Amino acid sequence: MEPIIEVKVENSILDYFLNLQIPTSFDFPDNPCTKNGKQTLNIIELIDSNLILHLKKNYFIPSINKIKGNYGFKNINVDWVHHIVYNSQGKQLVHNHEYYEDFGFILYLNDCPDGQTIFYTFPKPTISTPSKGKLVIFKSYLHHE
Repeated sequence: MEPIIEVKVENSILDYFLNLQIPTSFDFPDNPCTKNGKQTLNIIELIDSNLILHLKKNYFIPSINKIKGNYGFKNINVDWVHHIVYNSQGKQLVHNHEYYEDFGFILYLNDCPDGQTIFYTFPKPTISTPSKGKLVIFKSYLHHE
């Protein structure tokens, strides 16, 4: 069982997030984990509920079942989504999500061949290079940056 699953989302999902209008009231520029970038507060209420259902059915639940060893999960809650925009040399400091959720996900909205997300897996780190449309689903206890 891998603690990380990478899948490619369909273009319509990618287009949806690329065109999502995020009001400035959702800005949260002083997040302690985000350096040289901006991270919103929770924007789950801005996302169409049918899209969330589609993501859960076609991406999240199948991936989580693979991570958990095909336990047969049929439903999950998606409670938190934020959007992060990085400036040059922008990054996230090392953190995890274990106190807030069981699984996390990252959807890359563009390519960044000189960037990477590092997951501190044992015995060696797992590196994910941002690629437009790649969805990374991971166990929340994994420290990453």
